[in-house]
Amino acid sequence: MAGAIEDMVLEVKTLYKGIIEGTEYPEQYEYMLEQLITMFEYHMKKNNDCGFANITGFGIDGIIVRLWDKMCSLMNLWGYKITKIEIEKIPVKKIPDESISDTFLGMVVYATIARCLLKGKWGK
Repeated sequence: MAGAIEDMVLEVKTLYKGIIEGTEYPEQYEYMLEQLITMFEYHMKKNNDCGFANITGFGIDGIIVRLWDKMCSLMNLWGYKITKIEIEKIPVKKIPDESISDTFLGMVVYATIARCLLKGKWGK
């Protein structure tokens, strides 16, 4: 499997190389692309380790709890102190210009941008 993933990475990089090189921020875009590939590899490994039911057991609610756990960890590492949280489950809201799926996509993008900032690749 490792060889197949390495081949895929090379193919993806080759496909986007011309597009990335012609931009104002080639290092940033190349790093972002590498992070997407890293996320795919990480997902495959974790999915093999934990199995399918790890997610289907609690669905979106379980994902939200896991994301909250990661957010609390991040805030703690970055020097925030969380003292009190009150959460109440209410009916799902419909917002005209953003779906739940769009919100998850935005979270992935911002997390990837944060990794780019930490590596000093943003704006380069």
